[in-house]
Amino acid sequence: MPDQGEREAIPQAVRFAARHMAVSSRRNVTPAEFMRAIAGKKASDAAQRAVAAFLNEADPAEIADLVACGATSFVRLSGIASRTLPPSHPNRVYLEQLAA
Repeated sequence: MPDQGEREAIPQAVRFAARHMAVSSRRNVTPAEFMRAIAGKKASDAAQRAVAAFLNEADPAEIADLVACGATSFVRLSGIASRTLPPSHPNRVYLEQLAA
């Protein structure tokens, strides 16, 4: 269980995204692991799959929240989307436009 300092260091948007995936697809990864995956740091395969699933189904505003809180960038998320989503997927197109 993360201590108080760890919980405070993980932005609310990241905690929300990790919970979103736990509920919608039963991909149970910790917010810390999810944050490592979106930040481009070494993360488990499960966390990387959870991020790909999140990008597949999240609302663009939820995706933008991850960038707004400083946990990642549109460029990094666009790279993940280009590897995991089909070219015509609306979130991939959205991220490619914002990363340009």
